[in-house]
Amino acid sequence: MNIPVRSICLLIALTLAAAGVSRSAVAQADDGTLSNEQVLVNLTEIIFGSEFVGEEVDFVRKWQGPLRIAIYAREPQKYRPIVLSYLEHLRRLTGLDVSLVPSQSAGENAHILILGREQFYAYANANLGAGKNPRTNAFLACFGFFRAGDAGRISEATAVMPSYISDKEIRSCVTEEVTQVMGLPNDSFDVAPSIFNDNDMYQDLTWQDELFLRVLYDTRIKPGMSRADFEPAARQIIGELRPQD
Repeated sequence: MNIPVRSICLLIALTLAAAGVSRSAVAQADDGTLSNEQVLVNLTEIIFGSEFVGEEVDFVRKWQGPLRIAIYAREPQKYRPIVLSYLEHLRRLTGLDVSLVPSQSAGENAHILILGREQFYAYANANLGAGKNPRTNAFLACFGFFRAGDAGRISEATAVMPSYISDKEIRSCVTEEVTQVMGLPNDSFDVAPSIFNDNDMYQDLTWQDELFLRVLYDTRIKPGMSRADFEPAARQIIGELRPQD
């Protein structure tokens, strides 16, 4: 059975901009204020939780094979530098074989859709379930979803964003949504510093987000792994990557 999993970036940025509050474009460095145990709590919230009714899971979802991403837009070449830059970063963090391919390519299994206003909301209405927060579907900036079988292997993913936002916002959407379709689907007000925080403070991956990816794509973490098995394995990996006195 294939399970669609959605992730959402709420349009809090517009509210903040209207209020004259700027978003940080720079990922914060690890200042040691979070314990490794809190990082583990945050990671499990992002991996196993969901913003959508009935979509929490109790097993790990991740990619195993190559990731072949194509851009679908009126002017796809315009967005290639943004996407390529992030994919290179993603390769370094996960060790996956990740590449950008032309649309309709053989083996294509992930898609970045950059749509006009009407197309964007029509696609959202056709593909998103009910959000736990009533603002979830009403104030969309961008969203993504992926499909994973019972064994936890992600086989297909889509990230969707509007074409009428700025290049800076497109870059932020690419960063968040492509990261989330790697198997980190949830957003939470309680997880910080993180691009997945619903306060929408970050446009780039923070040190904690990068750590999330490195832990999830450690070879000791297997797709389909139960939460009970994941937690001790992840605790050990976090301790190795982030030794604390």
